[in-house]
Amino acid sequence: MAITKNQLFSHALEIIFFAGVLQLHSCKPSPIEPATAREHFSPPGITRIKDLPDSLKPMFIPVGSIPKLVPIPARVTPSKLSTGDNEPGTTASRGSLYYTRYTTEQGLAMDAIAGTLCDSRGLLWLGTQGSGVSIFDGREFRTLYAGNGLSGNVGSAIFEDRAGRIWLGSHAGLDIYDGRTFRTVTNVPALQGAVSVIDQDSKGRMWLGTPSAGIVRISGSDTTIFDVAEGRRLSRIRKICEGRSGDMYFASMSDLIRIDGRDSVSIIHDPAGVPGTEYWCVKTDPSGDVWMGTSAGIARVRGEKIQYTSLARDVERKSIINIVADRKGVLWSCTPHGELFRLENGTWRRFSPPLEDPGIEVISILFDAQDDLWFSTQSHGMLKV
Repeated sequence: MAITKNQLFSHALEIIFFAGVLQLHSCKPSPIEPATAREHFSPPGITRIKDLPDSLKPMFIPVGSIPKLVPIPARVTPSKLSTGDNEPGTTASRGSLYYTRYTTEQGLAMDAIAGTLCDSRGLLWLGTQGSGVSIFDGREFRTLYAGNGLSGNVGSAIFEDRAGRIWLGSHAGLDIYDGRTFRTVTNVPALQGAVSVIDQDSKGRMWLGTPSAGIVRISGSDTTIFDVAEGRRLSRIRKICEGRSGDMYFASMSDLIRIDGRDSVSIIHDPAGVPGTEYWCVKTDPSGDVWMGTSAGIARVRGEKIQYTSLARDVERKSIINIVADRKGVLWSCTPHGELFRLENGTWRRFSPPLEDPGIEVISILFDAQDDLWFSTQSHGMLKV
């Protein structure tokens, strides 16, 4: 019987199939390797912003409300200040001091300053020329005014006595704050008006100067008034200090006055003073010498003598409106334009040039508890160097 091509092809496939089966049975099975261990991963979580609580949702801030960044010069303490250009505490251009300004925008009651004080707790008492006294603790201002403790709103004189009481002189009288309450002095007629300056001597007696009622001394329950010297009425008392021998010195607008231990009042005449010379301030240095700032410069007072220029070459013919001591007892003085001088070995040396802003009128300087220097001004608030 003849075999067709198709039948031959089918038999060939069958032979190949059975040959494959026999090969599988004859092969030794290979061992199966165990599966490699794998770490278990949870599927990633999905958090939708709309499902978050409000406290965790991103906050969108309009561009207009983002505060403006203003570069602030590095803070420099007076002990590190130097004179000259490109040195610590000065600008790179003219040598003026860097300062931070505190005004009514920061909480100061008024930008026109009168009397100032840094008390034993480090608080700054800043009397203004019409809006009371602001107290600054380094963070915020609080204000005293007529109606909540003061007799008047012009804080012209502020002083802390040895008992820690704050004496506040205004255009309307004298108030004393003991840390809890205010007491207004009403039994001294000379103190019913303006009080311009307050100080305390080494015996603990209080001395007060007035614009028109002379000089008042309070010792316990005793009050003494000095209102005439050499036939002239004492007035416009600006500053007070105690000399080496215990004599008291007073700078008035037109005279330098001395009251000695016997209560003798005299006027120290200035042979070098030009007519119209104004006497702004007096201050004692650590050696006991008395220095006087005038509209014609600075001078040292010894007995009945007033010595100009030879001991103060850099301050010749400068109007010196304030002399103060820093925490180390070093004397500093300044002009109405903020030009600073420092007493070094008996000689006044120029420390820094006037402030760059000619519109700033400085009326006094003080040092705070950290020995940082402050300018008080006529209309620009307080400037911290």
